[in-house]
Amino acid sequence: MRRLIVPDAFYIAYHLLDGDFRAALESAQHAVLARPNCDASVVIKAAILNRLGRPQEALEMNRRALSLREHFATPGAIALSLNNMGLVLGDLGDFAEALGYLNRARAIKAELGEGVEVEPWDKGWAKVYETIPLESFEPPYLEKVALRLAQLIAYLQPILDKAKI
Repeated sequence: MRRLIVPDAFYIAYHLLDGDFRAALESAQHAVLARPNCDASVVIKAAILNRLGRPQEALEMNRRALSLREHFATPGAIALSLNNMGLVLGDLGDFAEALGYLNRARAIKAELGEGVEVEPWDKGWAKVYETIPLESFEPPYLEKVALRLAQLIAYLQPILDKAKI
């Protein structure tokens, strides 16, 4: 997974802030062509297409983004793409398929837990963390923290194995 480079992101943001979605789409298209494996540019292009009332094209871009994200195995990003797929499918009136994608997104978030955050980190990596209050360094608390860490690893390891990371 690759990131947008600054000029692409700048031009897209500039046009979006200006309300010029057609120009933003041109900038996003440039970013997608320049970096076809950059999931961020594909997601942005999908969102702009959907905003321009072109949901079928947005659906194809969201499928592409989901495929990229499933390959690079960032659970939060996968959940976001699943959610995007569900929303566009709902707009197209395919409510059964939309519900399937939305349920998959919800399952990932539920498995990780409400307090778990998945954020982009650096050059295609994501960080997964959960902020918990420090109670003490006594064995019962440390066992609780270790158990939670083991649960997260058990959930994330098959995703990483599938991506061969």
